[in-house]
Amino acid sequence: LNKENLTSKLHIDIIGGGEDYLNLKSKIEEYNLKECVTLLGKKDNPYAYMKKYDSVLLTSRAEAYCLVMVEALILKKPVLTTKVASAYEILCNEKYGIITENSTDGIYNMLKDVILNKDIIQEKSQNLLQYDYSAKNTTIIKQVQDLLEV
Repeated sequence: LNKENLTSKLHIDIIGGGEDYLNLKSKIEEYNLKECVTLLGKKDNPYAYMKKYDSVLLTSRAEAYCLVMVEALILKKPVLTTKVASAYEILCNEKYGIITENSTDGIYNMLKDVILNKDIIQEKSQNLLQYDYSAKNTTIIKQVQDLLEV
């Protein structure tokens, strides 16, 4: 994206510390991305930041049931994510976000599409106006109760 001069149309804030923090900091400097990527570190209340964004980017290698994805939807933020176990279920087959292959090329192509086609995020945001997390929770609780025969 940097080589194609598309980073000026994008800003990514990375929330969290973790073991990759120093490596990410080094890569941001190495690839001259300080203008479009900010490492915010660990935050006690990440929701204050998330609610300001156009969308939430999740590039996990693996997730069982991604709570951050659900939290983003509750905040009415479309999710751009790699293909993890629960992504299709949570995002209702991409109604509320975009799911891509879990690879550098997959993430690159997804971000490029979003940058070049602003309507994508607007469409997903519009869909989220009807998102009802309480109904979703009720369904999940019922499924668990049925499994446990409660």
